[in-house]
Amino acid sequence: MSGATPNRFEQLIKEMLVLRRHKNIGILWTAQSPRLCHNQLLGQATEIIVFRLNHKKDFDTLADVGFSDKELDVIRSLPDFHYIIHECK
Repeated sequence: MSGATPNRFEQLIKEMLVLRRHKNIGILWTAQSPRLCHNQLLGQATEIIVFRLNHKKDFDTLADVGFSDKELDVIRSLPDFHYIIHECK
């Protein structure tokens, strides 16, 4: 099984990210926290689905990838099992 950290990808994942656009391969990635996602994943995302978060560093990460202040406020107050979908530009 291959894996990734916020700063490192295993070779298989690197190859998948490079080839996916040319081969029309979609990727679904999950993490408990946005700060646990590698920046290449966040940078290539077309949509990011977010449930309630509380940690400041998670909000910093989301702001870095284009979430608005309004979206971040909504995320802070989401009820259990509710989410927002952010369309990446």
